[in-house]
Amino acid sequence: MKFLTGIFFAVILLFSSSMKGMSMPTVQRCAQWMKTAMMAGWTTAQLPVLDYILWRESRCDPDQINKTLNRDGSWDYGLAQINDRSWCKPNRWYPSGYLQSLRIVAYCKDLFDPYLNLVAAKAIYNYAQKTSGNGFQPWEQ
Repeated sequence: MKFLTGIFFAVILLFSSSMKGMSMPTVQRCAQWMKTAMMAGWTTAQLPVLDYILWRESRCDPDQINKTLNRDGSWDYGLAQINDRSWCKPNRWYPSGYLQSLRIVAYCKDLFDPYLNLVAAKAIYNYAQKTSGNGFQPWEQ
């Protein structure tokens, strides 16, 4: 499954990069959140993959929470299912939490706000792009 997800992302990213300057195809699954995503800093070229992620992770539901599927007991919040242990709880590198250090959220529960969730997801994307060269890596399974 991880291999197929990787191929999907590669095809979308290749397609997206080859479409620079052209209009992208209409978003299909979570179209109601794409304007908010653009206001949160996502580019038109990133929207098809983001749309797929929002559908796969939360079925476009900003109130979605996962309290049971993570082996480490962590929770995932909102549209992009942002993990609390990784991104909004204190850790040794970010004593107040990564997203708090960027002043995106004050508490993990703030990630139920669709706009803040998409801003946080974009910050996570930017971090992954900078550190691994693949901004969507945190959502690969």
